[in-house]
Amino acid sequence: MGRKKTTQKKIGKNEASQFATLLKAVKGFKIYTHQKKLGETKLNAFLINHLRWLNIEVENKNITPAKFVGETFRPECMLRGTGQYP
Repeated sequence: MGRKKTTQKKIGKNEASQFATLLKAVKGFKIYTHQKKLGETKLNAFLINHLRWLNIEVENKNITPAKFVGETFRPECMLRGTGQYP
C-alpha cells in the first residue's frame, strides 16, 4: 500500500522572479564579526531591514504559523505571493 498522493503547489513565474530576487538579496546579507554573538531574533531584524533597504516587500506582522511534519514554525517574515496560495 503506497502513500496517499498530495497535490503539489508550484509558484508562478512572477513569484519565481520575486523569489530569485529575494534569494540573491539574502545571499548578499553580511554578518560581521561583532554581530556573531547577537541572537537569532536580532539578526533576523537586521536581515528584514536589509531586505527593505533593497525595496523587497517583506512582511513581519500577522503571519500565520506554518505546520509541517507535526511541528509549528513561526516565521520572522514572509514574502507574500500574488497567486492562489499566498
